[in-house]
Amino acid sequence: MLEHKDHPGQSKWHAYAIIFLGGFLARLLYKIRIHGATNVPLQDSLMVLSKHQRFADIPLGTYALWSESKRHPWAIMKDSLAGPIFRKFFQRCGGIPINRKNPEKSKSQFAFAKEVLLQKQILTVFPEQTLYPGKMGKGKEGGFKLITGNLQESLAVICVGFRYQKLLFRTQVDIHIGTVKNLLAGENVSAFFVERMQEIAELSAMQYMH
Repeated sequence: MLEHKDHPGQSKWHAYAIIFLGGFLARLLYKIRIHGATNVPLQDSLMVLSKHQRFADIPLGTYALWSESKRHPWAIMKDSLAGPIFRKFFQRCGGIPINRKNPEKSKSQFAFAKEVLLQKQILTVFPEQTLYPGKMGKGKEGGFKLITGNLQESLAVICVGFRYQKLLFRTQVDIHIGTVKNLLAGENVSAFFVERMQEIAELSAMQYMH
C-alpha cells in the first residue's frame, strides 16, 4: 500500500464502496452505456482526465474504469471532502485532497499524486475543478503541470466524456473513454493539456471555447 504522512492510504474495501455505488446508480437511476472500456490499460501508470457535469460522474466513472480493467483509481478531490465529518472515507477511497484556492498549501498532496503514478496506478483528475453541467469550463492546467512536471518517461493519458439524456423513468448516460495519448518527456505540457480539453469536449458532445 502507498504510504504518505498526510494520507491514510487507499483501502480496497472503501474503493469497492464507490464501485458498488456506481453500479447501483447505473441500475436504479441511470441507463448506462460505456464506450471504449477496452481503452483502459490493464497495468502501468495512467492519468485520466474527466469531464465533470454531475456528482454522479464520480461513482459512474469509477464503475466504468473498473468494469473492464478491474483497477481501483485514485483521484484528485477538493479538500473540503477531507473534513472531519467524512472521517477520511473519501481519502480511503483513493481521494487526494487539494486546496483549490491556495494550491501552494497542497504541495505534499501533489507530490503524493505524482507518487501514485510512479507506482503504476491510475490517477483521475477533473481539470475543470468543479461542476459545469451542459458546457465546458476552462481547464486549470496548474495542477496538471505540478503532477506531470519533470517526467523521466512518457505518461499514458486518457480522456473521459459524459453525455446525459433524460428518459421517461431514468437518465441515459453515455460514458465515452478515449484512446491513450502519451505525454512525452520534454513535450509542451500546455499544448498537450489544451488538446486533451478539446478531446474531453468532443467525447462529451460539446465545444471547448477557452
